[in-house]
Amino acid sequence: RDIKINSRKSLVVSRKYQCSHGFGYSTITSKVKHIEIETTYFVPLNSAGERWLIKVTNTSRKIHRITVSPTVKFVAGDIAMELHYPNIMKLYNRAYFDPKKNMIVAYKMPYPGRPVQTYCYFASSRKASCPFKKITGEDMVGILEHKLTLRPNETKEFVITLGYSQKKLSPIPYSLSSSKKELAQVK
Repeated sequence: RDIKINSRKSLVVSRKYQCSHGFGYSTITSKVKHIEIETTYFVPLNSAGERWLIKVTNTSRKIHRITVSPTVKFVAGDIAMELHYPNIMKLYNRAYFDPKKNMIVAYKMPYPGRPVQTYCYFASSRKASCPFKKITGEDMVGILEHKLTLRPNETKEFVITLGYSQKKLSPIPYSLSSSKKELAQVK
């Protein structure tokens, strides 16, 4: 993932990288220049959704303004159909960004042989923006951009929720404290 530092240049080369797996979770940590990002991925015990706990730390003595953009590729339907007929299947794709809920909702319109709509959501506990407001008939990639200003040695945390349903949902993004409790239950 790109990290834009002070809006001058984009860095993608990590000087430090670590990935660790536990029972029920995975944590990836990387450091570029003086910015360290730790993301823990897990599925809570009583949920069909996935959580990403994201922690961003400025380890320098300077203020840094960065953009953190968690990204997902949605498949809101039958994966076999998506792989065999990608150009046709994307015509049934729809997605929109709800700025009040900091959430992208993506769905697949019903089509012959599959009369149901399926929904995916990608939501943040922190104020986010999205480069699109509405998409029709395109590949479904969700991007939630978080503009952060980090003082020296400051850490900011937030939660991303990724889910799937056959019913139209309007989930509220999960809080950081409740997600940390859910992670403790998984561990």
